[in-house]
Amino acid sequence: MTESTISENAPTFLTTGQFAQRANLSQATVKRLCDSGRLAHVLLSRRGDRRIPASELDRLLTEAETNRLREGLT
Repeated sequence: MTESTISENAPTFLTTGQFAQRANLSQATVKRLCDSGRLAHVLLSRRGDRRIPASELDRLLTEAETNRLREGLT
């Protein structure tokens, strides 16, 4: 495997701040979602630094849209 192949296939991770900004949530809410297990994440330190796969953003937004549509149909 070449270096470019590895970087192209490597998952992209976001900080809680980056994730919060893109999802239009507070950073505290993102941390709570991680702590509750609703967001997959990697804990980097005892301080609580986390990295969240960018794919989780797509999943969360899709889930929110599905719930919004479902509520509109009832």
